[in-house]
Amino acid sequence: MVARRVHKVYFTSIAFKGDDTIKAKDVVIPHTYAQAMALPQADRWADTMKSEVNSLVGSDIWDLVNPLEHPNATIVAGRWVYTVKADSEGLPARFKSCWVARGFTQRFGIDYDETYASMTKPATMKIMLALVARLDIECKQYDLITAFLNALIEKHTIFVEMPHGFKQYHGNVQIICLLKRALYGLKQSPLLWYEELIKFLLSMNLKLCISDPCLFIHPSGAYILVYVDDLLLIAKSLKLINKLASLLGARYAMKELGDISWFLRCYIIRDRKARKIWII
Repeated sequence: MVARRVHKVYFTSIAFKGDDTIKAKDVVIPHTYAQAMALPQADRWADTMKSEVNSLVGSDIWDLVNPLEHPNATIVAGRWVYTVKADSEGLPARFKSCWVARGFTQRFGIDYDETYASMTKPATMKIMLALVARLDIECKQYDLITAFLNALIEKHTIFVEMPHGFKQYHGNVQIICLLKRALYGLKQSPLLWYEELIKFLLSMNLKLCISDPCLFIHPSGAYILVYVDDLLLIAKSLKLINKLASLLGARYAMKELGDISWFLRCYIIRDRKARKIWII
């Protein structure tokens, strides 16, 4: 089971071993649980959904409660999001599923208040990359896996329906989920994640840049640039980058992506010898 990101949503994936005549582009991507179960690959989708639910339960995302004990609760709807990853030959290598909240069913002032996504300014990125090129310093990119699930929900009480296909009942009453952590799709999840991340970065002795709340500065001269759950670590030496990455990795699940090559939907091309960098 591997978590991977597609448009900032992490999918639980299951390797596919089956008919090698089926191309990934020919696999019908379902939009609902009912559609998934009606397709020829229903067993594959079922396996990915089971793994996703087990992962969420293992991460202590929610408590199961009886809605009769919360008569005034608004239950936020949820949905399954599906995708297929192809291998180099175009065959379906992995089927992926993710359970997300349908945030548009939340009520402002009741289920959420403020919203914010930690996206660094394009001008900040250009300035930092210009410094990277001019000073010939190190710049590594990291992906924080299932970042939102690290953030606790403390201000609001949010109920979400059980994942479709995994509903439980108490008598004739359908059990619901009382969220403890920020589920993907909630209006406030990006903000809660930013508040969690900034608290930890400040504890690492980093300082917040006045002009950009997504740029953090370390006394050693290192920088951390944040774009939701993507991080750029910039420093004079790999040793310092690895030290900061080690501290972050001890707190959050993350993956090193190597030297920067794709950020803010731009290709980054670097010529270290000429001390030049291109943003395409």
